[in-house]
Amino acid sequence: MAAERKEGLVGVSLLLFLLTMGNSVCGFALHAVASRVLGPEDYGAFVSLLALLMILAVPSQAVQMIVAKQITLELIQNQLRRAVVLTWQAVRWSAAAGMLLWLAVTLALPVLKSFLHLPSASPLLAVGAAIVLTLITPVLRGFLQGTQRFQALGWNFFLEGVGRLAWGALFLLVGWGVLGAVLASAAGALTAALIAVWLLGAAAKGLDRNGPEQPAARTSLGLQDYGWLVLVTMAAFFALSNLDVLIVKHLFPQADAGYYSAGSLIGKAFLFLPYTFAQVLFPKASRHHALGESTLSLLNRSLLYTAAALLLGMIAVYALAPVLLSVLFGPEYNNPTTLRMIRYFGAAMTPLALVYVMMQYSLALKNAELSLLMLADLPVFIILLMTLPRSLEGVLLAMGLNFLILAAAGYAAIRAKAQPLAAKA
Repeated sequence: MAAERKEGLVGVSLLLFLLTMGNSVCGFALHAVASRVLGPEDYGAFVSLLALLMILAVPSQAVQMIVAKQITLELIQNQLRRAVVLTWQAVRWSAAAGMLLWLAVTLALPVLKSFLHLPSASPLLAVGAAIVLTLITPVLRGFLQGTQRFQALGWNFFLEGVGRLAWGALFLLVGWGVLGAVLASAAGALTAALIAVWLLGAAAKGLDRNGPEQPAARTSLGLQDYGWLVLVTMAAFFALSNLDVLIVKHLFPQADAGYYSAGSLIGKAFLFLPYTFAQVLFPKASRHHALGESTLSLLNRSLLYTAAALLLGMIAVYALAPVLLSVLFGPEYNNPTTLRMIRYFGAAMTPLALVYVMMQYSLALKNAELSLLMLADLPVFIILLMTLPRSLEGVLLAMGLNFLILAAAGYAAIRAKAQPLAAKA
């Protein structure tokens, strides 16, 4: 049986956090360029297209988790060859899914263009192209995550950000507008995919090769059961975390949508904090669960660390909001509305950030209770945002309350599930 890598939860999470924060810094830099070059209305269109891309790319996040979990289970049995073959199978499936989604976006061009109030359909075509690459890269990262090669995983995130910033700045400065800003996502994903292929080979060479390896023929990722659970769960989460931008773009004046998008850039960054802890939590919880060991303490520690980091983040953002507004956005955004969006967006997203940690834990244990809660909350969330808020601040309040109730219900469901298991043990 393969030994578990011994990096501590805090230490490896900190390393991964710093590298993914490097990715985020590059993203902030690109948005700083885009907001100034595009202006509030076009910048709002750019952010709404990124939100659409995130929702359409849900299958990639699901497959990354499936790959990571399956690789973890394969390596418990020292099945390196089978783990590598499974990864490449998932790459081919993701590429095919990306082409289908690109076709779907192309067919839906008139509807999407009208709903988002876009002057041109070309950025939507760029979204379609970005989907293909965005679906492939997380699969390769799933291998790195499943083998607990967190340093390599972190560098892959960082170098993707560098590539996206470099290409995006070039496309914007040569005058490609919203189209160029969206193409930067495709270019960054391509950079990450090429690097991930190299990292996959390097990681494979360093794995424990002792013990027999069975032929990799006729292996699968188990998509019939666990795969559908992951896919539905990730779809619900990404819808909950991105639909607000699309709804605001549709309902509010275009300039207001730009101000809201500026706040969302800061607020959605709060989701990066739990992402690093969850990347470490998922394979560790999967392993301990597969070995019949207790896992609830891992979740509690991850939630504690995440909550502390989020609290520090909210304090820092509130204090530095005028500086962030000045550095990241141009003078067209310098107004009380944008300042309030920057200060309070993170508070609205914090409960959802904790839900993300719980979601990764639940999927590692193949528990569906939280997934069902998220799925049930989705139509409530949409109706809430489409009908109640009459201001941008109202949108944040509605989101925050909805996510807080979801987080509390989710944790209660997880503890209720864990208690009978503890009693049996």
